[in-house]
Amino acid sequence: MHQQEDLEAHTSRGAGSGSNQRHQHTLVEEERQNLETFQRQANHVRQREELEAQTSRGSRSANSEAAAAADYERNRHHENQIRREEEARQTREQEVNQRSHNAANRVPQQTLPKGRRTYHEPPGGPERHNLGPMNVECNHCHALHFDFEKLSTSTRANKRFGGCCLQGQIRLPPFREPPIVRLKVDGIQNLAFEFRVFLSIR
Repeated sequence: MHQQEDLEAHTSRGAGSGSNQRHQHTLVEEERQNLETFQRQANHVRQREELEAQTSRGSRSANSEAAAAADYERNRHHENQIRREEEARQTREQEVNQRSHNAANRVPQQTLPKGRRTYHEPPGGPERHNLGPMNVECNHCHALHFDFEKLSTSTRANKRFGGCCLQGQIRLPPFREPPIVRLKVDGIQNLAFEFRVFLSIR
């Protein structure tokens, strides 16, 4: 009687122990599945956060590049405007200086005599003044003159000059005969030529 009860109790304990083991195994499997699910969800959340962070960085980078480009364009436009204003100011100053310079040069030209005015070349270039040949001989002292030097009382056949001998009023003694050495140095004769060659050889 007692043996039968012990066997039933042992059987029931064995059955209870087996059911406990199955229950524990089921719990472990559920825990493992829950952990894997949690890890997958955590990985998905982390990947989404990384993607959102990359997207945010990309948008911030694009926004910063766009802002930098806009700042550069504004600065360049401002510098160009300043440069144009400076060039316009310099042009105005040059025009004012030129007008004042022209006015300063024009006033003396109107008031000063011609001999004191600034000389300017004529449009066609300077005129060349030609006196003509110096081949008109004085009838008294035989000095050579230009034709325009004749006196107003001259005629075409009898030209008179007053810058040499006052129409014969001044008479100078003739030149003395030069010495022989002077003739040899300045002469044109063969003897003078040979003398000069002799001097150059020595």
